[in-house]
Amino acid sequence: MSIGKPKTLTTPSLKRHALSTSNVDVFELVSSPPTGSKFSSNVVALVNGMNPTEVFKYVANFGIRHVIQAKGQGRIERVKKAQEIITAGAEGLSDFPGKLLLSPPTFHSNFSFHSSDEKESVVEQAVSTVTAHSGGRRFADDVRTIADEFFTNVIYNAYHGPNSRISRTVTTKLPKDKAGELHVMGSENELMIAVFDLFGTLEIEALIQKIQKSFFLGISRSMSYSSGGAGIGCRLVLDRSQRYWVIVFPGVFTAFFSIMPFGPDARDADMDHKDVHFLKLTR
Repeated sequence: MSIGKPKTLTTPSLKRHALSTSNVDVFELVSSPPTGSKFSSNVVALVNGMNPTEVFKYVANFGIRHVIQAKGQGRIERVKKAQEIITAGAEGLSDFPGKLLLSPPTFHSNFSFHSSDEKESVVEQAVSTVTAHSGGRRFADDVRTIADEFFTNVIYNAYHGPNSRISRTVTTKLPKDKAGELHVMGSENELMIAVFDLFGTLEIEALIQKIQKSFFLGISRSMSYSSGGAGIGCRLVLDRSQRYWVIVFPGVFTAFFSIMPFGPDARDADMDHKDVHFLKLTR
């Protein structure tokens, strides 16, 4: 059973939402879809208080690529933002897609890098950018973890390929015309850490399976049973994110986005229920 354009179906487990557009369907996921169901990649699923383990069960098994929590503030805005990004296509997202995810920012810094030797400097600059703002110090550890994982993923996985087993202790450099970019953006109530590479080698399906496996086995056992790589690092980032986006244009670019609450109300934010998005662009 195919769910979404060009054939739209509503079942007892799915209710088509009024926010659906001609290009992007929005469904309320009431219960598990029928066995064998597969969602179109441009479907947004609204869920009610679903934890990450449950979310990735649906992402991995039913092909859902966009999951938004129905509870919490800004639900309609988040749905519309997802629709905007999904319909923008490769041309519309060729210039740093983060500008669409968090606007208008109150601060935005980006740091280019070519060599693994730059990691400590780039990561600490990202941390300093955040801690320079009111209330930012309590985010230092999370920013450091996310920035470290993002940097490492570009230098070792994106450049050398997702299945590379190159040692993380080896110094490696990116081509001069393919610098990685780490972005730090903040608004009144959200903080975004993002990374952008010009290789587009990430395999979304493999990444989803690795993240789901980490929920089933736990992070430590997942590292023991596989080569790890981006899947484990992305799980660490996901744990620290309230909204999580991965956008891949094969052979052109890959972008990861970790968005978390920021500002005076951040302590009260629900971090147990997350929005996740995986978008693969085509020419």
